[in-house]
Amino acid sequence: MLATPIVTMIFGRGAFDAEARALTSGALFFYATGITAYSLRDIFSKAYFSLQDSRTPMIIGVIGVIINIILNFTLSSFMGINGLALATSLSAGISGYLLIHFLRKKIGGLGMKALFKPHLKILLASLMMGWLTRVSFEGLLKGMDHGFALLVAIGIGGSFYLMLIYFMKIEAVDLLVKQIKERIRA
Repeated sequence: MLATPIVTMIFGRGAFDAEARALTSGALFFYATGITAYSLRDIFSKAYFSLQDSRTPMIIGVIGVIINIILNFTLSSFMGINGLALATSLSAGISGYLLIHFLRKKIGGLGMKALFKPHLKILLASLMMGWLTRVSFEGLLKGMDHGFALLVAIGIGGSFYLMLIYFMKIEAVDLLVKQIKERIRA
C-alpha cells in the first residue's frame, strides 16, 4: 500500500529520479506479495530436514528455480522488472505449495484446516490496516512533511492492526497477550 512513499522516503534524492523510484516501488510491491510464500517455503523445508529428508526440498528447490527462470523470461517480456519480482514470488508460492503437498503425503494431515479461520482473520485485519494506513498517509500529507506523514501513518496502521487482532479473539494472539501480561507481573 505504501511502496511508492517508502521508496521515495528512503531513496528519493540525488540521482535516484522519479523513474527509478517508480521501478523500485513496483518491484517492492511484487516482492512483498510473496512474503507469505517465502516464509512457508522456508518453514516447510526445515520440516523436511527435521525428518532427515534433505532430498525432497532440494528437488522442489530445483523445480522452483526452473519455474522462476521460465516465469522470469515470460513475465519480464511484458512487465519488465515487475515481472521479475512477480516471477520470484510466484515460484516461491509454487515451491511452498509443493513442499506442503508432499509433506502431507509423507506424514499425513498437517492441521491446515484449523489454521484457516485465524489466518482469514489476520488477512482481513491486514487489509483493513493497509487501507487505513494509506488513507491516513494521504490525509496527513496535507499538513505534514512526507517522511513524518509516512511514519505517523505507519504508526496509526500498526496500532489499528494490533487492536483488531486483539479483539478478533485469535488464539495465538490471546496466548501472546497472556504471556506478556505474565512477564509484566513478574
